[in-house]
Amino acid sequence: MATAQKYKDYEFPEEVPVYDTSLKQYEEAVIEYYYSLEFKIDENSEVLYNFNMYTTLVNSDDAIEANNKMYLSANNSDYLFQKARVINTDGSIKVLDQDDIKEGTYENEEGNEIKYYYYALEGLERGSIVQQATYQMKRPSYYGDKVYLQGNEFRLKQEFELIAPYHLYFDFKTLNGDFEIQKDTNETEVNRWFVEIDSTEKMKDQSGFYPNVVKQAVLYKLDRNTAQNRSDITTYSNAAPFMHKSVNPELTKKQEKALNKMLKEMDIDDKSELEQIYAIESYVKDNFQIVDNNADQLSDLDFILENNACGPTGVTMLIESLLGLKDIENQLVITTKRSELRFDPEFEAYLFLDKYLIYFPDHELFIAPTNQFGRKKYIPMTWSDNYGLFIRTITVGDISTVVGEIKYIAPLTSADNYDKMTIDVDFSKSITDAKVEITKEMMGYTAKFLQPFYHLMDEEAIGNLKSEITYMVHEDVKSDDVEFTNTESEDYGVNPLVMHFTTTDHPFVEQAGEDYLFKIGELIGPQAEMYQESERQFPIEADNNRSYIRTITFKAPEGYTVKNIEKLNFVKGDGDRENATMYFESKVTEKDGVYTVYCEEFYDKIKVPLDEYEVYAEVINAAADFNKIVLILEKQ
Repeated sequence: MATAQKYKDYEFPEEVPVYDTSLKQYEEAVIEYYYSLEFKIDENSEVLYNFNMYTTLVNSDDAIEANNKMYLSANNSDYLFQKARVINTDGSIKVLDQDDIKEGTYENEEGNEIKYYYYALEGLERGSIVQQATYQMKRPSYYGDKVYLQGNEFRLKQEFELIAPYHLYFDFKTLNGDFEIQKDTNETEVNRWFVEIDSTEKMKDQSGFYPNVVKQAVLYKLDRNTAQNRSDITTYSNAAPFMHKSVNPELTKKQEKALNKMLKEMDIDDKSELEQIYAIESYVKDNFQIVDNNADQLSDLDFILENNACGPTGVTMLIESLLGLKDIENQLVITTKRSELRFDPEFEAYLFLDKYLIYFPDHELFIAPTNQFGRKKYIPMTWSDNYGLFIRTITVGDISTVVGEIKYIAPLTSADNYDKMTIDVDFSKSITDAKVEITKEMMGYTAKFLQPFYHLMDEEAIGNLKSEITYMVHEDVKSDDVEFTNTESEDYGVNPLVMHFTTTDHPFVEQAGEDYLFKIGELIGPQAEMYQESERQFPIEADNNRSYIRTITFKAPEGYTVKNIEKLNFVKGDGDRENATMYFESKVTEKDGVYTVYCEEFYDKIKVPLDEYEVYAEVINAAADFNKIVLILEKQ
């Protein structure tokens, strides 16, 4: 029978774990994994006890390397125990104790040396079994959390349980697996829910997906408290008014005066509403430091106005207050970063209320107040193609009500995020040292690595950038006339970042006897490939929709012809040009001896199901195949 602190006296069993010899085919295999959450409430405290134990078989050098340390909490006051033992192939058992604790150091982002502690599991060999167990006392998380039940190794037996006092009832949802939560009907003193999973495949080392999104997992949240006769405890109808109030405070006269002064500095009274929105966003982000910390003072409007620093809630409050003074209609939207946690539209839980957006329904526009260098519609990529909680105020007569609604956040299209290259190759003065002129335009997310920050760089940094940036085309390209345009912060999302240079110092032409090899494909820069031998395990999920357009013009050198120009004509996609969601086309035309190669590639589908993976890979690989094309300039 389950009781409070079920695992407080846990010891590893005396018997050695027995496993099927078929597990030896895996480099690493988890024989058993237990994860327990136990909520305990008394008159003086509310505590969550978390027991975590796994038994791992190591069958390779990589697995030994991955398991030869057990990292310990530096401040273990919240750990009731942290245990480990090793069972070697000769049957010997080594239980780790205080003498086996080692100390290490690392340097944090501020350059400070930080100590850490770990058990050194020495003497591991192929066939060794590692057992680790921890028991931790935590602050309870009632309103939504997630437990993962899949990893980078094969897992044989897994069990998750949640134990709660008899008057607390939780709701659950299982993700990405064929298993269900069960209620333990044998328990009479507590509520216990559990799930048992017989086996789980390891996650393959493949690209194009977010591991935490596709792992088997369990969501849980508190739903009812029968002792207080409360139900529907964790719902967005409860959260929405609180979230709205947290960023829409009633302004004091002093605060309103300071905010109106800011609006006057912006000089936006004669501008359109959309221009006013953009101006408010830019002003705040240019003049206030946004810190990823929700400390109380960083959410206090007086502190923010005095110190020009704010946290996520604080900056959202600041922008909302300015918008309110201009009577600009908007809705607060709260969502997740789908690369880590996809917002579930069917399971209301507060762990999904993480990232702030502001939505302007009259303009169908989202802005991200917390993204210091983001501007306009270019919110963080993985906050879109996601769901979110849209919070607005409905007023009827003198009564105003805050309501929340789950809605979809549409991503930007491929036309909003493009990489356009215009390339001219001139063989008139030299063949091997042909003059190559390249103009590269990067719009939207394709420019986010540089355009929002360029204006902050000093001359030395810009000089270093110009000497290195040609690697985007080829690592062996050299040029001393690199120029950038549209480099101000207000250009981001409005005008493409433009890079232009010419070069004769490049590897694009090689002599082969009397002929020359023109590596035309390499002009577009390195391309991703998706050639893989193993079967695809998970659907594709990209950061964003995007497009690439390349135009290459050249005239064959005098006395030479292009032998294999037809290689530049091919198409891949899931439909014709007008109806495709993923598409690549290369085509070449000739007029008056001038060849024009037009190459277009776009992706207007962020999530690609498994049954469409082959087409997606063909489109990705088409660009890589183009990259390998070499034209033969044959002497006449």
